Amino acid sequence: MVDWTHWHNEPLLIGALTLACWAYALAVGPWRFRIAPGAPFPGRQAA
Repeated sequence: MVDWTHWHNEPLLIGALTLACWAYALAVGPWRFRIAPGAPFPGRQAA
């Protein structure tokens, strides 16, 4: 039996988590220079 009120069937929660992950990926990737303009990129740690 499927419980349609369970957390993993909540579309707002799924959408909010997806949006948060997407925003984090943009913040640490392409928009990094806008958020922290003088911070060096940790190349050795990133690899």
